Amino acid sequence: MKRFTDKDFARAIVVYREVAMAKKRVKRTPGELINKTLFEQVEDGKYLGVDLSELQFITGKEGPLTKWETDDLDYLPLPRLPWRRLHPLCITEESAEQLYTDVRRFIYDHIDFSKDVEYDLCASWVLHTWRLENWNVTPYLSFFGPPASGKTWAMEVLAALSFRSLLAAMSPASLYYATQEWHPTCFLDETEMYLRGEEKADILNYLNMGYRRGQVVIRTTEDKDGSRSPVMFDVFGPKCLAGTKELFDTLKSRSFTFTMSRKTREIKMTIDEDAILQLRNRLFSYRVRQLAANRNLILSADTFLNQIRDGRLRELFHPLISCCPQSVIPLLVEYAVQLDTEKEQEEALSLEARVFNAVLKARQLNEDFIPLKAVAEIVNENLPLKEGFSNRAIGTYVAKLGFKKQIHKNRAHVVWDEKLITRLAKRYPIDKADDSPPEPEPYDHYAHPPQT
Repeated sequence: MKRFTDKDFARAIVVYREVAMAKKRVKRTPGELINKTLFEQVEDGKYLGVDLSELQFITGKEGPLTKWETDDLDYLPLPRLPWRRLHPLCITEESAEQLYTDVRRFIYDHIDFSKDVEYDLCASWVLHTWRLENWNVTPYLSFFGPPASGKTWAMEVLAALSFRSLLAAMSPASLYYATQEWHPTCFLDETEMYLRGEEKADILNYLNMGYRRGQVVIRTTEDKDGSRSPVMFDVFGPKCLAGTKELFDTLKSRSFTFTMSRKTREIKMTIDEDAILQLRNRLFSYRVRQLAANRNLILSADTFLNQIRDGRLRELFHPLISCCPQSVIPLLVEYAVQLDTEKEQEEALSLEARVFNAVLKARQLNEDFIPLKAVAEIVNENLPLKEGFSNRAIGTYVAKLGFKKQIHKNRAHVVWDEKLITRLAKRYPIDKADDSPPEPEPYDHYAHPPQT
């Protein structure tokens, strides 16, 4: 029997490695965060690696790497970088406050907003895009206004600053794949073009599900043999929208809306590429330092937002307050309270609030069944005939409020629910009748002393 020597063993290991290398999978990606190492594509076909534990660059003998290797996977950079390049020479140790100040100043120099707090909102949003791994929720920005009001220019300015900014005309399928594979910051201009026609449902699904981590969109794709199979797409990531028409309510609740108009002061209408490269290099250093300090989700900002009643609004402000300096937190919290109050006022004037109050007014003699027709008549009081709501439309809103409907005496009725009424009264203010008697004043014992 032939003896197995050390030379044979070494040769077997070489063969094993060659076979393993031949079977290794290859993935095209602009970068990944793997344990304590981060590698990011900084130019066409080139990676720059960072050791997060030592805060040092990992490069090849000739500079940036053309490939990033692991035991079972080879990562290859994109042949062409779809966003602005990076060229960091070192990992700077500047304060986050100074970086925030310079980002805000850049935005102020290039965009004319109507509210000063909107510069803080955008600066915080830019910083949060460089730390996507730290958030469970990412807020959208929405620029709304007439043509030539600066919407597209505002998007171009923020795209110059944001992490992996993708500002391009794309089909829904391209958006799905690019977001899952690249995790970019997506900028969609002229949203009214996307949100109509056959592509409307695909884009709405993409936007509605993309603001929260872990939510996926399932689509079917055709295999080589002609069969179809479901595929899950991770569409989580920051997004910025611009259009001349207001967004759907589901998207408005996920967005901070900026009402744009023609500029009222002189602003820069070109972007200095050297200046933006320096700023992006500093933002990359910010990303490295923040990920080195905490690669897990951050939940510390919630304490500042306890006074906000709307849960969705608290979620959207959370990443922004985590990224801004301490001196800016009161400004953003004050703005959050303002938006929360405006939302409550809108709910008080909504059709749901009118229907709720109509149910209360239509109930007579403590009956448990309220005619739906009576509710509709109260809602339609003082409305022009052409603007009135049908019984069926009112029935839809009654169901949205949580009331049950039932046929009683051959007519549709709303079933009275005391617990539901108590709950809805905390959300919608109850109207007081104009002819209701005034509430009695408290009895003053000193003004009416007892007679002896």
